[in-house]
Formats: sequence, C-alpha cells, structure tokens
Amino acid sequence: FGPRPPAPPPAVPDCGGLSSSANAGIYSALALGHVIVLITTSIFLTAISVRASGSMHRDTIKRVLYAPMGWYDATPSGRVLSRFTSDLNNVDVKLSMDMDNVLQMIFMVGTLVGYIAAASWVLCLAAIGIFFLFCVSTVVADRAVREVRRIANNAVSPVMSTISEFKAGAALMRAMELTPFFAARQSAFIGEWSHISYMARALQSWSSHVGGMLAFLLGSTTALYIVGNRALFTEELGGLALTYATVVPYFLNIVSEMFVQMRTSVAALERLLDYLDLPQEPEHERPDDPPIGQWPTAGRIEFLDLCMRYRPGLPLALQDLSATVEAGAKVGIVGRTGAGKSTLVLALFRLVEPASGTVLIDGRETSSLGLHTLRRAMTIIPQDPVLHDGTVAHNLWPFGNISDDELRSALVRARLPADMLHAHVAKGGTNLSSGERQLLCFARAMLAGAHILILDEATSNLDEAADAAMQA
Repeated sequence: FGPRPPAPPPAVPDCGGLSSSANAGIYSALALGHVIVLITTSIFLTAISVRASGSMHRDTIKRVLYAPMGWYDATPSGRVLSRFTSDLNNVDVKLSMDMDNVLQMIFMVGTLVGYIAAASWVLCLAAIGIFFLFCVSTVVADRAVREVRRIANNAVSPVMSTISEFKAGAALMRAMELTPFFAARQSAFIGEWSHISYMARALQSWSSHVGGMLAFLLGSTTALYIVGNRALFTEELGGLALTYATVVPYFLNIVSEMFVQMRTSVAALERLLDYLDLPQEPEHERPDDPPIGQWPTAGRIEFLDLCMRYRPGLPLALQDLSATVEAGAKVGIVGRTGAGKSTLVLALFRLVEPASGTVLIDGRETSSLGLHTLRRAMTIIPQDPVLHDGTVAHNLWPFGNISDDELRSALVRARLPADMLHAHVAKGGTNLSSGERQLLCFARAMLAGAHILILDEATSNLDEAADAAMQA
C-alpha cells in the first residue's frame, strides 16, 4: 500500500492579511488603551467626588449651624446625625465608585451588543428588546427602593436619638427604674428599622431575579434562532453570538444592582441638598452696625408691645409685652412654668424673631442690628453650664487674646482657685461639681465685660455665700 501521505497543515484563519505578531500588537494596544481609560476615568471621578463632597459638607454644615431655633425644635437630632454620618458617607465614598462601576458596565454591555450585531442584526434587535425590558424593570424597582430607603432613613433617626437619650440620662433612667421601658422602646425602633431594611434588600433581590429571567430569555431566543437558521451561521459565528447573548444579561444584572446602589447614594445626596434650602437666621453683620465697644454704652432695655411665637401656626408665647429695664438696674423676672421667662431671653438674643413689637437697647432697635453685633453686647449664664473638653483657660476664653494673669484674676473673683487655670475640664464639665461649673461660667462672663448680663437660675447650685457674692 505504500507510505501514508503527510497530513495537511492546520488551516490558519484569515486575519485580514495581518501577521500573528501584528494581531498580538493590536490586541495589546487595545488592552493597554482599556486600562488607561479605566485609570483615567477613576482618577477623574475621584477628583470630582472629593471636590464636590468637600463643598457639599462645608455648605451643608453652614446652613445647619445658621438655621433658626424653630428648625431645631421641629427636627429630631437623630435625623441630623443620619445626614452627616450615613448620607455623607454615601456621598463621600460610595457615589463616585457606583458611578464608575455603572459606566464601566454600560460600556461593557454596549461592546457585547456590538459583537452580537456583527453576527446577526436579528439577534441585535432581540438584545435591544431585552435591554428595554431591563430598563423598565430597573426603573420600577428603583422607584420602590428609593421610597423604602427614604422610610428606612427616617426609621433609623429614633434609634440614634434614643441612644443619645440613653447616654445623657443614664443616671436618671436607672434611678427611676425606667431601663426596661427604654430598652423595650429601643427594641421596637430597631425592629421597625430592620423590617424596612429587609424590604429594601428584598426589592434588590427581585431585580436580580428579573435579570436572571431576562438572561434565560435572551439565551433561549438566540439558541433557537441559530438552530433554525443554521445556514446563516458558521460554527465560529454561531458560537460567538450564543456566547455573548448568554453573557449580556449577566452584565445587565450587575448593572441593575449597581444602578440601584448608585440611586441609593444619589438619594442620600438629594437629602443633603435639601439642607441647602434650610431657612436661615437674619444677617450676622450689617454695614451700619456700630463698632465693637461703642454700643451699648449704658444697657437700657425697652420692650414695646412685644409678641412672639416659636413657629408659625403656634400660639403666642409672649403677647403685647411692654416693659423697661433701666441701665445698671438689677431686675428679677418671676412666674410660673410656661409664663414666658425663657422666651423673653430668646427674644433679647433674637434666637426667635418677634411676631410683632419692638425691642430697644440704648434706643436702638435690635432688629436693625446684625446678630453678631447684638449677641456680643450681652452675656448669659444658663442654668446648665456649657463647658467643652479642654483646659480651664480654654473654657474661660478660647480666643487666646487675654493673658493668663487676667484669667487667674477672673477665677479669683469667681471664688475659684487661681492654680486651676491649666487643669483639664472633661466634656460638659463632668469632672467638676455643679457649683464649680456655674462659677466657671461666672468667671467667663466677667471676662466678656458686657453691659447686659442675663442669669437663668445661674446660682441654683451655689451656697448662700457664693450666691450673694455673685449677685453683689
């Protein structure tokens, strides 16, 4: 029979007349270009995110700090904490990452659809139809997830507020044996928040299941079309179309999940943007404000038909009040609880704007002054002293433009030892007695040198001798 003829060499696919090394170079260039695009996009989005987040934080905190007191009364503290913790974290960290991931996945899906279109325009139309169904399901899920997330963010506010209440009133809560009550209430708040969070997770899972069904639909359609039209496809082309048709829905599912996450971060951004529209206090500085030290010169206060309410729609807390406090006079205001004693102080400092009437100090209307100018002219010592974590010197005068000798002199005048000037003060003055905290506030008021001094039961924790000395 003779020797067997040699086997023919394997067929080399047609590469458009390009050598293998040229094709490898093109592939390497495309891969390198892809890496460069990814790195550039990530750097760009990160830089924009850092700049936008810094601006957002500065503007938002400024609007919150200068919001009127009525807004603080109507807004739970837990909601404010939620905005500046979880929401700000979403904007700082997650938003740019989610946007980057969504853009990359959309680019990937577009490339895969292009491969399918190269195989058959009919399959391309099928892929576009599946993409349309995907967009509809994503929009529906997004609306539901956003609403549930909004409810969940409101539900977490009572949880955080209760934690703050626990910390502030732990001693009283234990003394009144109310620990089980507050624990049960906190458990109910956590249960409600967990229930709503579970609903949000369930909606995200629903989006994943929809993506899986769309993947099965596109893969089945592609397989049936290729089998029914085998004459139109080579083995390579049919395999290419079927492979990418089954992969596209997988990436669409990833896009759906990332899009929902991105919308959650965008919802956090929207909640922060709402704080940029908060009502603000009046101007703090005005061009016609008197220079520091030139007003007031005596400290005469007049109330003329003053009416004030805490918020629109509430009854008047002060109604048609008219009174005069002469310069240098010591006046005590007494009355039952709710009579308006503290409200009168709020009106003096314009922490709440009057509904009508006028307040005059040395003949000048307080409403015509900037808030900084007005509030610098008065000093208040509250019943609950406000002290910060730091030294005694820092709590007396944090601005640093007064010598230690003057600070020690103020301590001695307030009946405190001069050698405690550099002693440490814990937050809220918890390492000092109640009387020492009030005396420290008296020393701070002496350094301010204001013509008008307001005491809101400021000697309630002092002994009789110290009380008489402070009021002398």
